Amino acid sequence: MMCAKCCKVSGLILAALGVAFLLRDFDVWTFWNIEWYSAVLLAVGLGKFCMSSCADCCSVSGKKR
Repeated sequence: MMCAKCCKVSGLILAALGVAFLLRDFDVWTFWNIEWYSAVLLAVGLGKFCMSSCADCCSVSGKKR
């Protein structure tokens, strides 16, 4: 379970990745020659890492930091 703050940040990161890859598909912006699934896995991993140190997320899920 995520707190509202982490949910917004994760959504913003995924939306930014989506826009970046859409621009890459339209040949507007060429960058890093990485696949979309690698970027999504990195974004999800970063979100999970940040959730593990967020006091609000830890209190919602009942875990200790």
